[in-house]
Amino acid sequence: MNVFLKINVILFVFFAPCFYLHAQDLSSEDRVSGTGDTGPNDVNRDYGESYFPDYRIEVFHEASEPEGAILPFVYNGYLYTFSLEQKIPLWRIFIGGDLANPFTPKDRNLYIYDVFNRVYSIDSGKRKIEWRVDINNEIKGELRVYKNFVLVSTKQGRIYVINSEDGKIIHEYSGNEEINTSFKVYKNLMIVPYKNGKVVAYNIDTRRTEWEFYSNGIINVAPVIKDGLLFFGAWDRTFYALDVLSGELLWNSFVGENVSRDFIIFEHEIILFFSKGEIMCLKRDSGEIEWVKQFKNVDFNYNYFPGIEKFFIFIPDFIALSPRDGQVLFKYRERAH
Repeated sequence: MNVFLKINVILFVFFAPCFYLHAQDLSSEDRVSGTGDTGPNDVNRDYGESYFPDYRIEVFHEASEPEGAILPFVYNGYLYTFSLEQKIPLWRIFIGGDLANPFTPKDRNLYIYDVFNRVYSIDSGKRKIEWRVDINNEIKGELRVYKNFVLVSTKQGRIYVINSEDGKIIHEYSGNEEINTSFKVYKNLMIVPYKNGKVVAYNIDTRRTEWEFYSNGIINVAPVIKDGLLFFGAWDRTFYALDVLSGELLWNSFVGENVSRDFIIFEHEIILFFSKGEIMCLKRDSGEIEWVKQFKNVDFNYNYFPGIEKFFIFIPDFIALSPRDGQVLFKYRERAH
């Protein structure tokens, strides 16, 4: 018998019982019973039979004050809650999945989705899963809460409006274009950037389309809304500013490279980050290029964040820069001894 075939047979004989026992463990211990009802549009609204494990809340400590301040955070695939008064973790639940957009808080509830694209409503004080909705489509970006609705966007282009009280889907926007990043909510408008460069504003109350705008490139970075203005960039090497209520183009600026990284909005400046260590500043009111700064041997990718009247970069030195002129405010380098 071929040597490699013998090895494969031996590995199969050894590991097969392990996979079987693990599957038994998931089905017997981790599964939560439910009604088994299935809703329309490939959505399962209950805790019924599933090919995936059902995750439970693991309780560590009881909260001394049920209405006390609770800090949610994500670590190693788990969503934790931490009591600021007691200074101890209270509970956790495994979510895996998109840890860049792990949860959305509203009052005492946390709205999350897990690695299997299931949306949960969790009462953080009672440590109770109020409801779960199974969506058989890849969820993209953050969950949003508007009034008593939870809004969920999927890669396929569908956007679900879920009743936050009982988890029932009350409306579905059936877009045919792919979504590749988070949408935004401004007043009663849901601003959806589609991957093909189209931006659409839906009225959540009336469920009508208020306006559409077309750029000439892929959009894969979430837009930013500030002071009634919508800012976004596309893979047409252009950055845009629109009136968020009307969709009117206020200005666009050719920046010379595709906008594929998150950007920072200040009161008077917009800071863009590019590959090959380039930082560009635009005037917020006109889009005019104010300054450009270059760092050698650096690729900006989640190694920068905003501060108050400054922003920080890690290259690996820790540097604070002024958005006004790009000057270094301070620089710190940790030295090994």
